[in-house]
Amino acid sequence: MNLLCRSPHFVLSIMFICKDLSSERMQDLYNFYSGAVGLLHSRAEPRSLKHQCRPTVRRVLWERNFWIPDGIRLTGLPKELQSFLNLEA
Repeated sequence: MNLLCRSPHFVLSIMFICKDLSSERMQDLYNFYSGAVGLLHSRAEPRSLKHQCRPTVRRVLWERNFWIPDGIRLTGLPKELQSFLNLEA
């Protein structure tokens, strides 16, 4: 279950919103938001290693005063990886 759903504020907000809505209207809202944001998954999917490495590489470059995007260019990495690190891909 989503951590937000465990919050007492969330429960109170839902109760406040739902008290004046018909079950048909609540179903319409559920269908709309499910389509807009997707259904909640029962388990979390970790980000890929590639995705986790990007902020780490960018942070290390920044900490060593290699400003982005120039610092990425100076690494000599292949253009495809440079584009990825520059948030272009």
